[in-house]
Amino acid sequence: MKFTITLKNRIIRFIFLLILSCIYQQRIIAQNITGKITDEKLAPIEFVNVVLLNSADSSFVDGVVSDSEGKFSMPAHNGIQKYILSISYVGYKTTTRKIVSADLGNIVLHEEAKALNEVVVRGHRPIIKREIDRLVFNVGNTPYQKGNTIMDLLRMTPLLKVTDNAISIIGKSNVRVMFNGKISYLDNSDIIQYLKSLQSDDVISIEVITTPPAKYEAGGNGGMINIITRNRKDIGLDGNVGVSYTQRSYAGISSNASVNYRSAKSFLSFKVRQSKSQGTVDEAYQILQDRSGQNSVTSRKDTYDNIGGNMTFEHQITPLATIGLVYDFNRGDDNLDIRNKYNYYSNSKLDSLLNTSSTQIGKTISHTLNLYYDLKLDSLGKKLGIAANYMSHTPDKEVNFTTLNEQTNNKYIVREPNNIRYSIYTGEANLELPFKSFKLETGAKYSRVINKSDMQYYNLNDKEYVADIKRCNIFNYREQTLAGYISAYKSLGAYFSVQAGLRYEHTFVKGVTPNNSSQDVKTNYGHIFPTLYFTYKPSELIDIHLNYARRINRPYFRALNPFKWYTNPNNVDQGNPALRPSFVDNIELAYVFKNNLSVTAYFQKENDAYGQSLNISDDKTTYSTYENIYNNRQLGLNVSYSLNPFEWWNISLAGNYIYNKSKIKKADYIPQNGGSFDYKCCNTISFGKDRRFQFFLNYSQNLAYKVGTTYDKSYADCSAGLKYSLMHNNLVINLYANDLFKQDLVKREKFAITNTQIYHNYYDSRYLRLSAVYSWGKTKVKYQKKNVSFNERNRL
Repeated sequence: MKFTITLKNRIIRFIFLLILSCIYQQRIIAQNITGKITDEKLAPIEFVNVVLLNSADSSFVDGVVSDSEGKFSMPAHNGIQKYILSISYVGYKTTTRKIVSADLGNIVLHEEAKALNEVVVRGHRPIIKREIDRLVFNVGNTPYQKGNTIMDLLRMTPLLKVTDNAISIIGKSNVRVMFNGKISYLDNSDIIQYLKSLQSDDVISIEVITTPPAKYEAGGNGGMINIITRNRKDIGLDGNVGVSYTQRSYAGISSNASVNYRSAKSFLSFKVRQSKSQGTVDEAYQILQDRSGQNSVTSRKDTYDNIGGNMTFEHQITPLATIGLVYDFNRGDDNLDIRNKYNYYSNSKLDSLLNTSSTQIGKTISHTLNLYYDLKLDSLGKKLGIAANYMSHTPDKEVNFTTLNEQTNNKYIVREPNNIRYSIYTGEANLELPFKSFKLETGAKYSRVINKSDMQYYNLNDKEYVADIKRCNIFNYREQTLAGYISAYKSLGAYFSVQAGLRYEHTFVKGVTPNNSSQDVKTNYGHIFPTLYFTYKPSELIDIHLNYARRINRPYFRALNPFKWYTNPNNVDQGNPALRPSFVDNIELAYVFKNNLSVTAYFQKENDAYGQSLNISDDKTTYSTYENIYNNRQLGLNVSYSLNPFEWWNISLAGNYIYNKSKIKKADYIPQNGGSFDYKCCNTISFGKDRRFQFFLNYSQNLAYKVGTTYDKSYADCSAGLKYSLMHNNLVINLYANDLFKQDLVKREKFAITNTQIYHNYYDSRYLRLSAVYSWGKTKVKYQKKNVSFNERNRL
């Protein structure tokens, strides 16, 4: 505890000194000349040329273009009175402005008196843009933006591999999803359903962050996806409403609606979402041993009912200070009806057959609150941001199963109620310090995670449920993390730029199992996580990037919790409180040509990778737990290309090759090494001059893949769709069919010295979806990109 207090004091002292340095730097004479460019109706104008000239001889000093809000900013040294501004844009009169103050306020451009007939000038952002630490996919320049879901957009995004149930980045799983810089508050399964329910119309771009910089949490190796959405700039109301009908083996429906209001200083948004779905799951599982084996066949019907809401409020207290809050509520009710047959064999003869009927009834309620305060420290762009986050998550579930042994006619009737409580608290402060020759970012964060689990096991004896103490479990888990980071960015001449960062995280872990003190865990560890980004841009057509980042992959909470989860009396899943985190080094070399061809070579080294292991006792009871099994080396190459053979036809191509080499740390397992290739081809054909009617045809395939002790066989997905826009694109109707040929199957094998596990599963991924979305209110928009991170939520 003494170490914790000392480390806290050091971080606070470090931040205090940086703030003093920031205040001192304000004494520099340099000022930023700022303003906003609008037309005569006061609508902002983007891409306006703003040129700073010397007032004595009109010589060029500096130049910028206005952003999506019409705003611009440029430094002026040695007194602003020595300069004049020249402002020009096609179709408008050039304006010259004498500078009398640093903030020029609103500058109105007037249209040329003589207009050109039949001439349309369009400014387009590139489809693919490579920034120093991320790849940006500008959705607004593609035909996919209107009338689809965000999940559909992710399928088209370079570097991403998306199936109906998972998202990964060039071979990395456990991807974190952000909206406008805010980490999602939903778990992995819920976020997939959430993305399917959200319409794509307000998405501006998707940022793929394969090697997150020092500002972000070092935890997790899956990378990040940041979805940038629009937010109105006009004072007043707007909103949208959408509904979707999906037919799988059973029908499902989802809907969502939002209302947004903006005043001169405030923004308020309300969003609601709802979904009901049903699907079937077929699972076949085998365990093969020398003289014995086990065979399981499961048929399952899943029913999900979710409802959620979100409120966002932001208010500008002063021209320099802004406060805001985001509150999110989600409730999920699920009901799994399961039928299982489990056979046990010895010497090719049937020993016993267990028939199990079970239900899993779950209720998950989560509340998330984010509070933030932003303060501009000067006119040069120095900012201080303070944020606090709280999350409460209660995934309660009760499992009831009845198992009949066909040979002995013994019947086991069991009830397994479990109560789980997660509470997460975080607080952080971040400083952005742009100077004349470089930009500095620094900050500190404290997080606390509390997990309380109470797992019970009751047998039915003489019409009364009696607790089986040996199979009950209580687990209390505490985790605290102190973190601090510093990052610097600098341009090195006209062609080169570099960004480097260091992040330090120290974690204190304590897990207590009251019924079994031998399973208690108490540890702490601290590590430094460096990041480095190097960019070379020899021309407007070429970008070359070299990135390095070190990450930590902390186990999720269920993998640490030593509770025993029974699917029948002889099959047990159990966490491992002694499980260690794995550490990962990532190196990437990326090349972008003409903003539509992207080539990325990458190397990943992971030590102490963990996964599930299987042990079989003499009485044939199977115990599945988690262990640090192997070290892995991964080498890959990803290529994506977007082209338009004709104006009405857009093609997006992507291919990814990975080679994995795993070194097993435990003698019980067999490594699976080798290469794999996956690809996708997405076609969009538009009809009519205004492209109101579109046809989609997409195909992707993942060839056999090996990593660690696992071998995944090939699977594929073919999808097609139609989209029709009405009422000036305010109403969009979409018909979409997924997995037309039922190729999205899970065929997996896991290899150990004593056994081989074989899986053959299907998760009802073939479906037909009909959706409609209607938008109302004005459509002029601006970016909203407030960074409020809450990464700890992703480990649930």
